[in-house]
Amino acid sequence: DSTRIGLDVARWMADGLVDIVVVGGGHIPFETPVREFVEAARGTDCLVYGCITASRYLDSRNIRALASRFLSHGAAGTYLYNFYTMSREWNERTFSEISDPGTLSRLDKCYELDRTGPFYPCRDHGCAFRYASPSAQLPIALKEDYSGRGPVLRVEINDDLEAASAAGFLGSCGLSLKFDNFTEDDELQVRINEETLSWDAARVSFDGWTELHVESWHKYPTDPVEYHQDGISVEYDLGCPPLKEGVNELEVQLVSRVPKQRDQVIFHRVGVTITYNHV
Repeated sequence: DSTRIGLDVARWMADGLVDIVVVGGGHIPFETPVREFVEAARGTDCLVYGCITASRYLDSRNIRALASRFLSHGAAGTYLYNFYTMSREWNERTFSEISDPGTLSRLDKCYELDRTGPFYPCRDHGCAFRYASPSAQLPIALKEDYSGRGPVLRVEINDDLEAASAAGFLGSCGLSLKFDNFTEDDELQVRINEETLSWDAARVSFDGWTELHVESWHKYPTDPVEYHQDGISVEYDLGCPPLKEGVNELEVQLVSRVPKQRDQVIFHRVGVTITYNHV
């Protein structure tokens, strides 16, 4: 994709033209192939950093998950882009968490799947953002499928859940799925690594949710503020297993749909939360 937009990064590394490569603009950080850039830099002095942008992720749990992902893929560290309005206290706390792998391994996290878009208008520097990021796994339009299967997504977890559970550090884990146009009469079948999650155990909410955004791009200092987002969320409690370190296969099938519903069910968010017992 770098070559597609005219950036021969591997050549820059091989020729010693760059000391540091920050991978991506942080718009699809969970999908960004940091490991491929690390491999391309092998045998050179170039350091590779994974990128997070404040316009996408501001929740500390997401930032920790991404930092853990980048480090596990061999990156030298994490680059925070557009976090310039955050307060000194926020920066000091965040830097201390994501710079120490030992501390990071026992902090709560939220792993997500990135979404393609929304694209910026093609004006000013928005033109660069519009075409720089490749497509991600989401969103997906779900349809009733009587073949008994649904689309399969790959969710990578970079915490050693088995070791944490054995040591008594692992608290709770949860799966959150978010949709548009899902109704009270619709039903899903969800599988994690081929284990079916009971629909009766799902918590379905039609009240939307809150997420963190930048308070202002023109004010300093600030801290993240909560904004309400419309939509439908479906949540499950998870154990270990079926959740595991590494790539987890998540299958979501729409098995029942209210008749004569014109709008398609749009599946656009996935989150896996991991909490630890802090003793």
